Amino acid sequence: MSAVSRILVLTGSMRSGTSLLGHIMQKKSDGMRAYEDLAFDNDESKRLGSVFSKLRAYTPTEASASSGLLNHDVLDAIDIPAGSLEHRIAALREVFLSEIEQLAPKGPIPKLYGFKRTSINHALDLITALFDDVRVVFTVRDPRDILLSHRKRVNADMRDGNALLILAYALSNHEMILRRQKQGKDTLVIPYERAVRYPVDVTKDILDYCSLAPEKYDFDSLLTSDVPNNSSFGAGGGLEFVKGKGITTTSIGRHKTELDADMSSFVNYLCGHILTSNGYETTLENVDWDPDFEPLLTAMAKRCKQLHISLHAVEARLKELNAPLTDLS
Repeated sequence: MSAVSRILVLTGSMRSGTSLLGHIMQKKSDGMRAYEDLAFDNDESKRLGSVFSKLRAYTPTEASASSGLLNHDVLDAIDIPAGSLEHRIAALREVFLSEIEQLAPKGPIPKLYGFKRTSINHALDLITALFDDVRVVFTVRDPRDILLSHRKRVNADMRDGNALLILAYALSNHEMILRRQKQGKDTLVIPYERAVRYPVDVTKDILDYCSLAPEKYDFDSLLTSDVPNNSSFGAGGGLEFVKGKGITTTSIGRHKTELDADMSSFVNYLCGHILTSNGYETTLENVDWDPDFEPLLTAMAKRCKQLHISLHAVEARLKELNAPLTDLS
């Protein structure tokens, strides 16, 4: 196992382009590494997912929380074998790196490890404590197009909680970006719309952010139909990439023709600050509370609770808006 203690984390809301960028970072069409010095896992490892799930369920006591994130109580909660604190931390780091090595394309000892995982705000602090140099790349996308994309993926009605829960992810993602920026933590934000229009430029941005020389990357490979398109898991039911379509821009701005006025108003109300801060075009500004929003929020909250998805970011946003409904518990 390499002694490298650098890691790239690619994260964002579901349906915001993480799989597309993950593929670009992971491998070329011939199955070889996209970048020789980067071992990247784009497969959302079940083993790492188990660690994150256990961490999300862990509620620290005041005493354990004050002793730092990487303490025995946390390591007990995520099933790291007993031993000295130093050896247990090393064992957890080994879990991350060995899993990435197993799932990434084979190659020489890398200078950087990386993985893709959507919505890991509960785990970023752990990763930052675990590795000396953590490069975090967030994807963002127009929440209206995210809603449409997720609705299609889960085959649900637009007003169904299973479709609406995606907005909780979008709000959580935005909150996480703002928190890191306020803390002065190095963060790169990639708009989905830019990634599909200018994949070469975006790839160069990520490589530069990770201090990797761009001349080692085969940029011509991004301009072929071998790169999965931006509906990566649509036809495969969440199991595989759509092959042979190339990177397309057909889903940018889809909301203009496919999202009705009432739903557009709801998304603008809840996510207007995301639209503004990322420069997304909207004709709806300062949307006021509408009683019809309450059943939508209730449906979203019910589905989030069924899936154990935090509603903190949604409730925080409603309080910021002085909405009549702020408690979704």
